[in-house]
Amino acid sequence: MVLLGSLWYASNYMDFILFPTEAADRILVEIELPAGTSLLATEEKVMEINKIVTELPEEELETFISRIGQSSSILKCPSTAPVTSKGVVIS
Repeated sequence: MVLLGSLWYASNYMDFILFPTEAADRILVEIELPAGTSLLATEEKVMEINKIVTELPEEELETFISRIGQSSSILKCPSTAPVTSKGVVIS
């Protein structure tokens, strides 16, 4: 009985939207390269993504930032944890 009531309520009072028609407010691209990858190689990959982002129409992209850095697992001893190179592009 509760299931039937829930289905009736959902079909009469709730909208179902599979894919929204409006665009996303933000885009986040995060890359992680294998341990030992240099920051220069990471920068080159991020620059490839930057090129794609800058080709977006002006009305779709107001601004974006890119960050490049390194990180290691905090669960392991910092001196033995592998260091990975990361890049993030946020618009």
